[in-house]
Amino acid sequence: MDSATTSERLTPEARQRIEREHEALRVLVGRVEEAEDLQELSGLLEELETALDAHFESEEAEDGLHAAIDRTAPHKQNALEELFEEHRAFLTRVQELADEARRCLEGPMKEVVHGARELARELREHEERETELFLDANYTEYGGGD
Repeated sequence: MDSATTSERLTPEARQRIEREHEALRVLVGRVEEAEDLQELSGLLEELETALDAHFESEEAEDGLHAAIDRTAPHKQNALEELFEEHRAFLTRVQELADEARRCLEGPMKEVVHGARELARELREHEERETELFLDANYTEYGGGD
């Protein structure tokens, strides 16, 4: 059996394309891991969904992994099909997470942000009334009793 790896059996163009996609995905996955803000994470999950969809389509294309396995290691076809099933599962998970993040931002998170802004507005108005009362009581002459 030939000792060449699957990536060496791909056409040079397909191998380079897949390697570029893997590098871009590593960077994006790192950004997802490090996101500390739900707004940022939501956008990254949508970006990841788009990138994974394109990447998986590329890997599963005629000149992708399928072609290399079919030509050189047909006995690995079942393992390849398992990887392609994982592709679908990953896409489903990232879509679900992106939807959940969006629902949080549009629902509970939006309500919390709205509530906090409303509280801030009410506190400003309260402080203005206090200041007005203090200034009025201390600096306005009222004809007090002699």
